[in-house]
Amino acid sequence: MDKKLINGCIFGNANWIVKPFKQEGIYKHNSDVLLMFIGANNIDPENLNAEIELWIENDELFLTRTCIVFIPAGVAYGNMEVRNITKPVFNYICHINTDTYEEIPAEATAATATYACNWVEKYDPVDGRLPAAPEGFLTRLLWIDDKKLSGAPYLESVWFNTPNDTGPEKHTHDFDEVLGFFGSGTGVSRRNLLRSGRKLDLARNIDQTLHHGHSNGRSGQHLGVLNRTDGFRG
Repeated sequence: MDKKLINGCIFGNANWIVKPFKQEGIYKHNSDVLLMFIGANNIDPENLNAEIELWIENDELFLTRTCIVFIPAGVAYGNMEVRNITKPVFNYICHINTDTYEEIPAEATAATATYACNWVEKYDPVDGRLPAAPEGFLTRLLWIDDKKLSGAPYLESVWFNTPNDTGPEKHTHDFDEVLGFFGSGTGVSRRNLLRSGRKLDLARNIDQTLHHGHSNGRSGQHLGVLNRTDGFRG
């Protein structure tokens, strides 16, 4: 998703990693970036079932658990390699401060250990707040914000596992927001469901696990176009 699809939106890209690959090169962006990696095993969702090597400046990250990596604007990163993958890995890339993808060649200049811990695992808000939901409906996967990792934007991700028609009350935010719904199956019914865009129906006609995530720009920034004023029910 970029401005060619929706003018003024936050840039985002979602894909399934299904086999080993190596991406060479170091680059940077004029936007904060969130890289989300989610394992596909709903019995053990924290296990990536893969090994991902990623460099941020002069720090090597070795990822084997479901996680979100935070790359601040202007920070060099890259040389990513996926190895020993036994199940698909869901990957979502979000550029918080822009509606356009731009890749700028860069060199690593930061001191070692500057970004060695720039990722989070698990759905574990610092304030302990958890969304209300019927038992078994949600698998809470990931949560990141400035309280969890200094400077990071807000992003969370859950699985919808069962039908549910009791979603949150209508509400508003003082920031733009992107809501993403990603099917885990390949059946015709799921494709038709995702094409419909009927968010009230998404959690009612579930035949396989459904990924859900949403993100926003930090307060005071005008980043996306999904600044909902009518609320939503999931």
